[in-house]
Amino acid sequence: MIMEHSGCDGQNGTFSVNNNALLILQESYIWVNGSNIACTDSSLVNLFNSSIEANTGSMFFNRSTVLYLDFSDAVVRQGSMRFTDQAVVISDADSVFYVDGGSITASQNSSFSLNRTEISVDDGSIDVSDFGLIKANNATFYVSGGDLNLSQKALFEITDSSVFISEGGIHLTENSSFQETGSETDITGGSLTLAHNTSLSTADSVISI
Repeated sequence: MIMEHSGCDGQNGTFSVNNNALLILQESYIWVNGSNIACTDSSLVNLFNSSIEANTGSMFFNRSTVLYLDFSDAVVRQGSMRFTDQAVVISDADSVFYVDGGSITASQNSSFSLNRTEISVDDGSIDVSDFGLIKANNATFYVSGGDLNLSQKALFEITDSSVFISEGGIHLTENSSFQETGSETDITGGSLTLAHNTSLSTADSVISI
């Protein structure tokens, strides 16, 4: 399915991309209300100067599905973004992930590769677990009213980036790792905790609590 200069509005119904399907948006949008956007089973979703949004719903990407964003937005309001079972997220330039009232989850070998990207979560958390990976360059993370949680051998690696946590903290457990180079991390109203064989490494960086 290819959309150019187009839109798709959904009400109380799920928008699904399944079983090796291809969805390309160019200067287009998909908006659903009261339902979900679900992409599974090795499908590819490619956004250029476009947006996908679930209002009072969630987004699900799993089983080796790839989400690629370039100058695009992925938005969830009153729901979550969940990337599981080897899902892959690639954000190449000037894109935004925004979740209000939910969490962003990367688990089961899922990975994020982010460049010049903003990730914002209000009243929710970023949860990376079970070999999940977030690797970012020149990116900004905002979490308000929640935490950045790394567990079960998760890796969070940033370069020339910023992390701002308000009324929450950063928590590492179960062999997870937080690495930053040339970056800054600011925690306000929360804590930084490491437990169970975790590691934190910094180079030319600042962590403020």
